[in-house]
Amino acid sequence: MSEGEIKKIFAKNLTFYLALRGKSQKDLIDFIKVSSSTASNWCTGQKLPRMDKIQSISNWLNIENSDLLENKLALGQHPYQIDHELRDIALFLAENPEYKQIFHALKNIDKEDITRVTSMIDNIKK
Repeated sequence: MSEGEIKKIFAKNLTFYLALRGKSQKDLIDFIKVSSSTASNWCTGQKLPRMDKIQSISNWLNIENSDLLENKLALGQHPYQIDHELRDIALFLAENPEYKQIFHALKNIDKEDITRVTSMIDNIKK
């Protein structure tokens, strides 16, 4: 596998796990103590961090190094296998500041509240 492919896989996985854990690039910058351009380069696949940084990020996200470096999503090995549409929605919500508060609130909502909100949204649509 080429270095370019590894960078792209790392970027995709890093973005996925940041969103899954409710963390942003800013959180990554603050934790790992790198510049915003460095974090951006990692998240876009322009650069790959050193192994000590990968280990720190993995520990911080509570995942294995291989979760960042291997294409487990494509191989169907990912422990958080979700369909692409749902994943894209979750990533959109997590990456857009105006929606991030809603995304975080959803983690703590109970089933009755979900039913009520769904009903309200359905009524608004009509």
